[in-house]
Amino acid sequence: MSSEKCKSAGSWAREPVGAGIRHPGEDAAKPVRIQFIRGRKKGGKAVKEHNAAAERISTTQLRRLHQLWREWAGRLRLDAARDRALRHYYVELFSGQRASETTALTRTDAERVLQWLQRLIEARRERTNWAAGTAGRRGYPEWRRLAPTPAAWRALWGTARALGMNRQRLDAFIARRYAASGLRSAGDLRTMADVNRVLWGLKAMLRRRARRAAA
Repeated sequence: MSSEKCKSAGSWAREPVGAGIRHPGEDAAKPVRIQFIRGRKKGGKAVKEHNAAAERISTTQLRRLHQLWREWAGRLRLDAARDRALRHYYVELFSGQRASETTALTRTDAERVLQWLQRLIEARRERTNWAAGTAGRRGYPEWRRLAPTPAAWRALWGTARALGMNRQRLDAFIARRYAASGLRSAGDLRTMADVNRVLWGLKAMLRRRARRAAA
């Protein structure tokens, strides 16, 4: 290969391998084959594009982010445009303003966003559990009305069965004890405070019965 061709190879060509070197017994008239090793420019466009693709949020992270977002913001019942705008606001906030939308996140920043969303969900869950556990208790104001949880209903009916109560007897108990609170049957139990009041009354009866049996 001529020096002109070497020059035209530019920065993509490295030093020729085997140039000017003949092995013993090699025909001097035989042209020497010069092999050029092609390499990428350090920091070239192709390398940058490859690195950028490797850094983008992974499919697993994207799926997890949407799952957490639905859990966090789903109850707001926003339309698609407002939901997207709010999600992008949180993405920009939690990524330190390095990304303004979900698909622009790097894997590192996506992990930060995921961790923050998980913290928000856990904090809200703790507040909800605390509110559900204290609703209806004296000295604990009911800041918000919570619907009865499946666990609360199971506890209520389980305690009633332990006392030998069917639906009719439970309704009579509720009407007798909680009519002043506007409760006259199990059908009137619409909040955690309602269920808790009746449940605590049933548990008190169960404890008294156990003490009498032990005496």
